[in-house]
Amino acid sequence: MDKALFRYGLDRIARHYKLYELDGYHADISASYYGDEINEIYHDKDKEIVKAMEDFNNSENSIEFLLNLEYERVLPSLKNLKWKLESIPYEDICACSKGQTEMVKRTENPYDQSYNGPVAVCVYRGKGLHLIDGYHRFAAKEGSKEILVFVGTK
Repeated sequence: MDKALFRYGLDRIARHYKLYELDGYHADISASYYGDEINEIYHDKDKEIVKAMEDFNNSENSIEFLLNLEYERVLPSLKNLKWKLESIPYEDICACSKGQTEMVKRTENPYDQSYNGPVAVCVYRGKGLHLIDGYHRFAAKEGSKEILVFVGTK
């Protein structure tokens, strides 16, 4: 699996399971001669996360897998596309859902601004390249000359 795709998938799975929130983590601690020792750190959803990573790694269409994980379905127009990572001028991408674009601009996440992996999933519709997924990361990159996106084609 391509390094950029793996990194993108790992990021999407981590966000899906909210691994950035500390509430789900637990530690098994025991006393020893030198003080307390950590025997194990685990997450409430360990099994689900491991299964998601395995399924992502073994998936024939990794982008479809990630879209299904996030939205619990894949739009028919996105099924069986071939996905390629491309560097695209920011201004060439249409974030066609203006309401979604404005909403995500109001919910800035500093992580999205510093994220330098693939930003979005896009497809060509008509004459333009349309943003399908990644509105938060896309909005955070406003002003960028080019961004990395996965482009789906038949």
